[in-house]
Amino acid sequence: MVFVPGGAFSRGRTYDWPDTRLAWYPNPLKDDTPVRRIHVDPFYMDEAEVTNERYAAFVKAKGRKPPYHWLHGEIPKAQEKYPVVNVSWDDATAFCAWEGKRLPTEAEWERACRGVADGRM
Repeated sequence: MVFVPGGAFSRGRTYDWPDTRLAWYPNPLKDDTPVRRIHVDPFYMDEAEVTNERYAAFVKAKGRKPPYHWLHGEIPKAQEKYPVVNVSWDDATAFCAWEGKRLPTEAEWERACRGVADGRM
């Protein structure tokens, strides 16, 4: 896990998407505008995505359903180290709790992605 310092940052989008002004699509992804100044507390976050291998251990230990694309409940061939996909929010939350962790909030995720430099996309 890596430490992500807390602090204030500008959260949101300052640019338009290519289809922002299309008349037939009047409300494209405007939930991240306007930009707002917010504060998050410091937190820790996994440095890399959860692998299929780690998620399979959780599925086995807890008797959860594997992702639907795992034929016969098995990881696709040679993809043990790939990031797990097709996992619901509920299953992701349960996996995190099983590892003694939690999912980041949307604000924490954006803070981690942007880094501490303000203005990064």
